[in-house]
Amino acid sequence: MNGIARNFMLLALSFLFLGVVVGLYMAISQDHAQSTAHAHIMLAGWVTAALCALFYRVTEKAALSRLAQVHFWLQAPSTVVMTVSLLFLYAGHAEAETGAAVGSVGFAVAVVVFAFNVVLSFGET
Repeated sequence: MNGIARNFMLLALSFLFLGVVVGLYMAISQDHAQSTAHAHIMLAGWVTAALCALFYRVTEKAALSRLAQVHFWLQAPSTVVMTVSLLFLYAGHAEAETGAAVGSVGFAVAVVVFAFNVVLSFGET
């Protein structure tokens, strides 16, 4: 695996690791205040990035497009900002709400770019 699919898979694995660490922390401490942040780490981070990696792995036209690069460079930092901000927010730092909002909007834009790329790749044989 190389190119954009590799980038997305490495991103996904990073979030998988972070999600496991947060999950273990919650289990060991019996403090589940981070469950919402944990869910975002696992779903927006791990699952979404892994599915994008698989899509780009099997769809060469989409993987080689400029939109794939735009998608990655929107999604990667946005997901980091959103999930790290949520960790701080659910730890009691209300000032992290701005970061969560900015990251969420960036993530939403990345999803739109991805959807565009998926639709443009229809008809590839």
